[in-house]
Amino acid sequence: MTTDPTPPTLRKPPLFTVEGLAVHAILDGATLPGLLEPLDTSELEQACLFSGELAPEVAEKSPYLVRLEPDSAFTDWVLDRWGRHGGIFLAVDDELPFKKVRNHLRGFLEVRGPDDEIFFFRYYDPRVFSRYLPTVNATEAETVFGDVVDHYALESETGEALLRYRVSDGRVDEEVVSLTSDRDFRFLSQ
Repeated sequence: MTTDPTPPTLRKPPLFTVEGLAVHAILDGATLPGLLEPLDTSELEQACLFSGELAPEVAEKSPYLVRLEPDSAFTDWVLDRWGRHGGIFLAVDDELPFKKVRNHLRGFLEVRGPDDEIFFFRYYDPRVFSRYLPTVNATEAETVFGDVVDHYALESETGEALLRYRVSDGRVDEEVVSLTSDRDFRFLSQ
């Protein structure tokens, strides 16, 4: 009889590492059941990325932008769900208004296909965004990062690493930070 190996003990993802940058999360209500209750009681700055009045069943499954604080119980709630593909993180200038961040992120919820049809882009799913970001050209990188986002941070497919994406010379570089050991492993991709 074989038993499943014990999953590795993971370090807390290093999200709050740069002074002067605020960390936000886009959390996916569709993959984080029960998100709205802790979000509503968190007292953190937050808003749905969708505009207007939403039916309760739509609101429950919608993406929410939240400005996280390092010592917040809600931030702990989010990080306790690391590995469940519940959203992505981004770092922005601490002085940037929340509304500007939200407006920027709303700008690519919809994308056009080759025949000019409109598709909903669930980029806040880390499984989607981690495949998309390494493929963008300089123009697309400007759309996704703009003058708003310093870097994005996502969980890896297995949740055992943090993937950090930055723009450098018009291309997106990826840094991989292992969460299974005290040593960071960094790889840059084109």
